[in-house]
Amino acid sequence: RDDYVSIVTYSSKVDVLMPSTRVTNTTEFRRRISSIRSTGQTALYAGTKRGIHELEAFLDENRVNRVILLSDGLANVGPSKPSDLEALGQRAGAKGISITTIGLGLGFNEDLMTKLAYASDGNHAFVKHERDLVDIFNKEFGDVLSVIAQDIEIIIECEVGIRPIRLMGRRADINGQTIRVKLNQLYGAQSKHLIIEAELDETYDEGDHNFAKVTIDYRSLQNKSRETLKAEAKINFTKSKSRAAKAVNKRVMSDVIEQIATEKNEEAVSLRDKGDIKRAKEILQGNAAYLAKEAQNLGGDYAPKLKDLAKKNRADAENLTGNKWRSSRKEMKARAYRQKTQQSY
Repeated sequence: RDDYVSIVTYSSKVDVLMPSTRVTNTTEFRRRISSIRSTGQTALYAGTKRGIHELEAFLDENRVNRVILLSDGLANVGPSKPSDLEALGQRAGAKGISITTIGLGLGFNEDLMTKLAYASDGNHAFVKHERDLVDIFNKEFGDVLSVIAQDIEIIIECEVGIRPIRLMGRRADINGQTIRVKLNQLYGAQSKHLIIEAELDETYDEGDHNFAKVTIDYRSLQNKSRETLKAEAKINFTKSKSRAAKAVNKRVMSDVIEQIATEKNEEAVSLRDKGDIKRAKEILQGNAAYLAKEAQNLGGDYAPKLKDLAKKNRADAENLTGNKWRSSRKEMKARAYRQKTQQSY
């Protein structure tokens, strides 16, 4: 009863079926949802913009502010380029609003939908059949109800001699030795990682060394206040290969392997889009072999996930033509999105 909800539909034009209001009469919400019919075209940009506007009526930094966008078709009324929707998502994210995008069937533009979600730090899902929507909505609202922190800024100040190059899978502002990353929210019982690619001086002696100072500034939904955490990250140098092998953090390596494989998958999609099916297939098959090998090397609890990704890559390599490619491309984009953002579902 403390939640506010609005229902917006979009076809050739935008209609507000239910203005933003407190949820006290669920029967009326169900009635209006049941009245929705598929008509006209797809004014996706205007529909999303109106959804953001409805949410802004009760925008509150101590609440979870979420737009859930469902579409089964291509945006063909108004702005329709991925960059247009990305810019809209960035503006929403700057206000503390995240946009989850759900693509239904094979008719939507997955590039547009993933860019919109990524720009606002929302979720993204590809749903092949409408019968699966209930499960996706349950998972999405499970995330909404478990948010524990919002407006998160992570500042990583690397030590002299360590030059950060990029973060794998995430946007970051890198200025000299300092990395700044922003997240819209963090969920309970979920961990998020940042994988930094950096260049190090060759002058380090063996032993422990400071790597970086880390500051995390965020708004706690539980305490309704801004809070700060500080920590230091260290690294250990050794010239012994056997010692280095024993010191491998398998959890971290599993995450690194997954991000490397994700980048390869995105390269394969790009090549297929350019018509180079042969090279795309080679990359996916090579990725599958890489994942299978690393699954064997890591073993234990980390092997099944990497083996499953290898299996998916082998299947992707065989689905690069015809209608199979339409479905496979959407699944590959959604999977890459989940892996880059560590989405919970």
